[in-house]
Amino acid sequence: MPMLRSRHRLAAALVLLGATGAAFAGPAVTKSSEGPVRCELDVSRRGGSVELTALAHAEKAMRGEYAFRVSGRGTDIRQGGPFAVASGGTAQLGTVTLGTGGSGYDADLSLVVDGKTISCSDRVGGGI
Repeated sequence: MPMLRSRHRLAAALVLLGATGAAFAGPAVTKSSEGPVRCELDVSRRGGSVELTALAHAEKAMRGEYAFRVSGRGTDIRQGGPFAVASGGTAQLGTVTLGTGGSGYDADLSLVVDGKTISCSDRVGGGI
């Protein structure tokens, strides 16, 4: 977890650029607002691909359901199911690895905890 926290602190905001290569150039994080449960979409470049990781953070131990969707031209990936997070912890919910060529991707993560929905969304790569 120390590496995850370090990467979390060092991640820069994703700058959406018209050039696909520039949009995939560095790490980025999209987070929900601060609260007892937060979602996060972590975007990292891995060689000729981009990796999107869905994360849940919690101040106290909790359980819930998640839905992670990544879509774009020719792509519609859906992951989901139950999750649990330890007090003060982070749970990795799912990871998707995609090519960096072509159009961008829309990434959406929703957490449902105690009947409340927390969401994160981002557009990764491509022009807008």
